[in-house]
Amino acid sequence: MRKILDPMGPPAIGERLRVTREALGHTQAAMAKLAAMTPQGWNNCERGADRIGLSAALRLCVTLAEHGVGLDWIYRGIITREMSEALVRKIAQIQVLSKPSGGRRSHHAGGENPRPTAE
Repeated sequence: MRKILDPMGPPAIGERLRVTREALGHTQAAMAKLAAMTPQGWNNCERGADRIGLSAALRLCVTLAEHGVGLDWIYRGIITREMSEALVRKIAQIQVLSKPSGGRRSHHAGGENPRPTAE
């Protein structure tokens, strides 16, 4: 039986950090620098061993503002209208490619929703 991740738990948040980093083409060290964290701290967050702190998440949101990365995405998995179309597409592609086939990665970080349509 497949375990469903808590969408706001450290493993799900870490998965969103990983797919965001991969979608932007950054290394873990580069993302750690953007969030003013140590590379080891970033790695621990990405692996779900630790939850990214609010200060680091806010710094990340400020430095990635041009892509629309926000706290709703990081902590809750909610794709907002502010997120760039290119980033949303890349995240979706990475999640599909990360589908588990007996491996440790899960494509479902919990909480993701499709981009809201304009009405």
